[in-house]
Amino acid sequence: MLSKLEGGQWGLANLPREYLVLVERALSCYQGKKKDCILNSGELEAFADYMSVKILAESKLRNRSELKSIARARLPELLEHKYQIVAKRARSAGQT
Repeated sequence: MLSKLEGGQWGLANLPREYLVLVERALSCYQGKKKDCILNSGELEAFADYMSVKILAESKLRNRSELKSIARARLPELLEHKYQIVAKRARSAGQT
């Protein structure tokens, strides 16, 4: 099990080139290095599709649509959680 930071670093070292900019932006947001943390939904969906195929190849889920359904159901929740963390860090940085 990896932390979010370790997962992002793993992604930079192991994912195809086409996803590296997305992962770099997400890591910058996560680490509070970037104030504008808007990620393109099309890029996120393409990445989720790619990862779902890779995960499905090693999982016991019956099919890709089942995995995509799970991922898409959780994506808004995960993005909202991330937004709250970034907003909290921004407020903290402004108070110091």
